Amino acid sequence: MDVDIVRDGYHFSLHFERGENIGGLKKEPVTRRHTGTRTRWKPDLEVFTDILVPDAWFHDVLKRQAVVNPNLLLVYRSETEKGKFQTTEYRYENGIADYANEIIADQGLTPVQFWQTERRGRDREDKPEYKVKLSVAFAFSNTVQRLEYYHNSSYLEHGGSPDDAVKRAFVAQIDAFLRNNNRYTKNESKITFADVQDCLVLVSSSFSTEASYENQTKKAITNRFIYEAMVDFLKHQLEVYFTENPDDAARIAGQVLVERKFLVSGDFRSASAGVERIVQGYLCSDPARTVRVRIKGQRAFLTIKGRSTADGLSRYEWEKEIQVAEAEELLKLCERGVIEKDRYMVPVQGHVFEVDVFYGENEGLVMAELELSDESESFHRPEWLGDEVTGDLRYYNSMLGNKPYTKWNK
Repeated sequence: MDVDIVRDGYHFSLHFERGENIGGLKKEPVTRRHTGTRTRWKPDLEVFTDILVPDAWFHDVLKRQAVVNPNLLLVYRSETEKGKFQTTEYRYENGIADYANEIIADQGLTPVQFWQTERRGRDREDKPEYKVKLSVAFAFSNTVQRLEYYHNSSYLEHGGSPDDAVKRAFVAQIDAFLRNNNRYTKNESKITFADVQDCLVLVSSSFSTEASYENQTKKAITNRFIYEAMVDFLKHQLEVYFTENPDDAARIAGQVLVERKFLVSGDFRSASAGVERIVQGYLCSDPARTVRVRIKGQRAFLTIKGRSTADGLSRYEWEKEIQVAEAEELLKLCERGVIEKDRYMVPVQGHVFEVDVFYGENEGLVMAELELSDESESFHRPEWLGDEVTGDLRYYNSMLGNKPYTKWNK
């Protein structure tokens, strides 16, 4: 590996073989104004016996680095055949703001917002003070959803503190807007982050002079100060944003409240465009370590969640796709309250109702859900659509698992 660095009027160079520096640091004066670092690395086949790293991995890593390092040009050259290369360049002039715009494309309900701040603090009184730079870019959409968190240029697959902060701040401020503007219907429950996440595109990048990664793979951070600083910053910015942009605030409020729930009675199957099996159960329902098994169609997932915060927002979530056969075996070990249903997709004059037919302890319950673009959007009510139960907590999956439909006093 060769490293060349140009700065402060000098050219510094280092050469490594098998992890050892050969020849020491070389230094010579230069007159050119250009500065920067160039690293050339070629794997030693005696050390790296298996170097078949797929192109996709390099593209993913370089793109993520370009996203969190504004205006940094990263060039990937891949030799397709001897002497011929395919070149791909990655550069985001405005970093995460440009990336959020790329994700949202022309499908945003609101324009992309970019906010940035710097704070100083410490995780505990006995810990040293450090500085953190927080950057957030986000927009709302009724078709696109994405959450990505980065810290010190590392992609945080499980988020940790930034994820917790986003959940708390966005739920708190959107809920406050809904209450202050009387947007909740009678007996409608407070929104959760699941309502917000369904329509949120958000990219967060933070840099700190001290990092606390949850594990060696750098998939999450747990810094208390970063969490508190980010919650305070986001809550303030969201409050100002909603005040100064009432139309955006109204669109956001409408989007998080547009899922409508109805009971169903009558023939809807003849109009169905497809059906998907969904089975969900818990191996452990302890709030400190919930373990969920879910089958959806031909795919299955195992999800682990950590203890929630005081306002009900999960601090940690890990999910892995597993084989359907494995999930079916795990469901046999689940606690009481497995949810079993068939989900029918029923198009009706420009809208699509998701009709769930429940089995097991919820046998007899048939419920339809409909997502609208805003609260005022009209829709055709088919003959099989019954009473509306939007906001009735009894009809949520979490409640149906604990108190099944067949156990209700009807």
